[in-house]
Amino acid sequence: MTKKSYLLVAILSSMLLACSGGNSSATKEKTDASSMCCSSSESSPSVTSTDTAAPKPSDANVSAPVVEVLYFYGKQRCITCRSIEKYSREVVETLFKEQLAAGTIAFRTIDSSKKENQELVNQYEVSFSSLFLTTHIGAKASKINLTKLGFAYAKNDPVIFKKKLQAAIEQELKKAVSR
Repeated sequence: MTKKSYLLVAILSSMLLACSGGNSSATKEKTDASSMCCSSSESSPSVTSTDTAAPKPSDANVSAPVVEVLYFYGKQRCITCRSIEKYSREVVETLFKEQLAAGTIAFRTIDSSKKENQELVNQYEVSFSSLFLTTHIGAKASKINLTKLGFAYAKNDPVIFKKKLQAAIEQELKKAVSR
């Protein structure tokens, strides 16, 4: 092969291996979660995240949130991973503003590469960018893994992603209130 052919093959291979690359919209939700891991060389933005930290149940006058939206990330994130965080935060901070202010809902970003987060990373069995919805009812907590939803829609169809995330949060809030 010529030098140009090798270059073309290298470029095409890189495109196929990129995060969420090669998935048609019809098969996006069926994509295996382990294949969604970021292999991008793009680094996370250096901007410090302003998380809405979940209140600690041990705090005297503060109760834990009923619903938590947790976004786990590592040192490197592709555009899809950053889109998941951006639109998840947007949904919580705009559509659930009152619940956020009341402490009923929380949005948290967790850097899975930091030692202080390893217990939570292990609890959720996270190994790459992930999105979870956790509902606390009494002493019990239920987790919903929304990672596939995020990778399927956040980058290419954020309107659908936000609607589906909103519906999932509303459903969990209703469950918690009805008990």
